[in-house]
Formats: sequence, C-alpha cells, structure tokens
Amino acid sequence: MSIMYGNREAVRVKVKKCEKNVPPETRKFSVDPQITSLEVLYSILAKAFDLKTDFGISYKSVDANGLESYLVVLSDWDLDAAFLRAHNQSIATKSEPCLNLRVDIKPFSETSEWDGAGGSGGITRELVSLQQSIGAGQKYVQTKLPGLIMNQMEKTFSLVQRALNLTEDPLMTQAIRPPLADVEFRTFCDSVGQIVEPEQLRKVIYLGGIDP
Repeated sequence: MSIMYGNREAVRVKVKKCEKNVPPETRKFSVDPQITSLEVLYSILAKAFDLKTDFGISYKSVDANGLESYLVVLSDWDLDAAFLRAHNQSIATKSEPCLNLRVDIKPFSETSEWDGAGGSGGITRELVSLQQSIGAGQKYVQTKLPGLIMNQMEKTFSLVQRALNLTEDPLMTQAIRPPLADVEFRTFCDSVGQIVEPEQLRKVIYLGGIDP
C-alpha cells in the first residue's frame, strides 16, 4: 500500500507481458495507490493475463537525460517508489499519472537482454533482480493467490447471506409466543386424547416451542 504517494487519484497502468516465442500482450487498467499493495498487484496481473506460472514485475523509469530503464518491483516500497515516479513524471509532463509495467514470465536461464539496460554491469544487476522478482511471483502464485481467492469467496458468501437474510438474527431466534404447556396441548385433543388439529399444533410448537 502506498504511503509516500499521499492522497491522490487513481493511477492509469499500462502493462506489457513478455514471454519467449509468444507475441507481447498488453493490458490497461487503473488502480488506487492507497489500497494497492504488491500482493494486490500480483493478483490483478495474474487475473488480467490468466497467469498460472512464475512471473516478475518491473516498471519503466526515465532519468534526467531521458534514458529509459526497467526497475524490478520486489516489495511494497518498490511499488511506492513506482507510484511516486509516475506522479512526479506527470507533474513534469503536465499529464495524467501513468505507471508503465512489464511482466516477464520467462525462466531466468532463458532471459535475454532487457530494454533500456546500459552496460554489462547494469544487465547483470537487473537479471539478478529479475530472478528475485520471479521468485516472489512464484511464491505468490503458490501461496498467496489461493488464499486471496478463498478469502474473496468467503466475503462474497457473507454478502449473499446478508442480502438474503440468511444470517442468524438474535431477534429472529426469540420465541414469538409462550411455549406450549400441557393445559394448552389438551385443547388440541379430543376426549380420547387424539390430536384433532395437527396443523395448528405444529404452528404453535414452531412459534413458541414446548414447555419442558
């Protein structure tokens, strides 16, 4: 969840998914920096691209000389920095904040040159960061995503219960009338003790129960 970003409006997000031997795919959506943590972002991206494998996240950064590079997102602090850069860039360009992300699901051993990387040292550092990011993505897919789905299902079921008034209400469980006593029970029987008004008797028992 973004803390540094402050009370800002939703940020537009453009995402490019890169995978070996597969044409790139793009998605666009908006998020609120105040409630979007790295875990939430992983969930959004996994659903947006229907990802069921490891993936890493990086965001585009432009330095003072106009050179572009991609910085890997490994923590909520990294995501905060990405939102802050998008905000500062929007001020400089007098445009709406836009966060450009890259999702890379290639295995580390097959990772090729990164866009905007300068020099072998920079490439090495980014590849190491990418490996860490992919590890984070793998951990999320294996552990966090199922939990989020289950939590969402529980929340949805709770809302449905409330909407249909299925949740137990203490007022509804209180007896509407006094319990059926022996004297009243006799009024539902004839002279030989056989029940003559079974439907009415069931209704009385349902509404008030039976006196022990």
